[in-house]
Amino acid sequence: AFPSGVSNVLIGDNAGNATTTGARNIDIGTDAGYTNVSGTDNTFIGYYAGRQTRGSGHTSIGANSGGSGALQDTNYSTAVGYYALSVNRAQNTAVGAFAGISLTFGANNTLMGAYNSYSTTTSTKANNNSLFGAYSGYKNLDGSNNTYVGTFSGYNASQGGGNVFLGYGAGGQEIGSNKLYI
Repeated sequence: AFPSGVSNVLIGDNAGNATTTGARNIDIGTDAGYTNVSGTDNTFIGYYAGRQTRGSGHTSIGANSGGSGALQDTNYSTAVGYYALSVNRAQNTAVGAFAGISLTFGANNTLMGAYNSYSTTTSTKANNNSLFGAYSGYKNLDGSNNTYVGTFSGYNASQGGGNVFLGYGAGGQEIGSNKLYI
C-alpha cells in the first residue's frame, strides 16, 4: 500500500504495509504494524511487532510483541518484551518475555514479569489484574480484580477473583476467590 497518512516512519520489509490514512505511526522491523490501516500514534518496534494490531495509541517493543496473533481492533496498550501481549492489545500493559501471551480478551491488566498470565490454554476474560513478578498469575484464565506481587504468586489461580497474594509463591495453589495470602 502507498501510505497517504502523514508523519509516519516505516522501516523494514512490509512495515506498515496496510497503512493508508494512519498518521504519526512508527513501524520499525519486518511486518511491524503490518495490518494497521488508519490507526494513529502507534509505535511498533521489532520483528512482527504489532503485526495484527489496528487501532491507536499502542506501544509494542520486541519481536512478536503487541499483536502477532489474531487481528484485533483495540486501542491503548503497551507491550515490551519478546511475545509480550502477542494476542491481545485491549488497554493492557505487559512488560517481560511472554507476559500476557495467552490473554485474548482481557482488558485493563498490568503484567510485569516474564511469563505472567502465560497459561498454556487461552485466557478469555481476565480483567483488571495487577501481576508483578515472574510467573505470577501463570495459569490465570478468567480471574479478574486480582493483585499478585512476587515470583510464582497466584501461579495456579486460574479463575478466582478479588484475590491479594503478596510474596514469593503466595497463593500459588489457591483457586478460590476473595483470598488474602501474605
